[in-house]
Amino acid sequence: MNKSLEIKYLKLNEITPYARNARVHSNEQVQQIASSVREFGFVNPILIDNDNEIIAGHGRLEAARVLEMDMVPVIQIGHLTKTQKRGLVLADNQIALNAGWNEELLQLELSSLNEEGFDIELTGFNAEQLEKAMFENLEDPQTQDKPLNFIISYNIVFDDETQQDTWFKFVRYLRSNFPDNETIGERLTQLITDNGYMED
Repeated sequence: MNKSLEIKYLKLNEITPYARNARVHSNEQVQQIASSVREFGFVNPILIDNDNEIIAGHGRLEAARVLEMDMVPVIQIGHLTKTQKRGLVLADNQIALNAGWNEELLQLELSSLNEEGFDIELTGFNAEQLEKAMFENLEDPQTQDKPLNFIISYNIVFDDETQQDTWFKFVRYLRSNFPDNETIGERLTQLITDNGYMED
């Protein structure tokens, strides 16, 4: 067991990709990783063996090249056999894919981040996934008892990215103009009430 994992920095040309790496990184995903590094920093070091060959982090290395970085943080894993290293190359990618999402908590977290002005595309979700995660109605609220703190969600379908961007701008407008209201629902209701949109 390796009890000491030390972070050090290497130049990009000192790191060798694993020739039999089966994981594919599209240009779009590499750009997402690069955007994440710009926002959060290089917070996930590349794992390498004693020969500086990558065990995990091929996408991060490509993102570093996109960002024209000189050096990146690495952790050298020296206690694995060659067979174990090859197994970890696969396991590091696949095990993460076996996780799921609590859809209600995901919707709550994404909506909260969006209200606070955070660029939620930095989370890695594309526009279609964000729409589904944030606005798709998981169950019909009219057919069930409403528990405490029940959240009613609606499916908002956008025809194009312009409409979606306009909606997110509107959400930020509500947050800016009704800072004392905690949720989108409260702010939207306040806007309707203040402007008499629902007067008989």
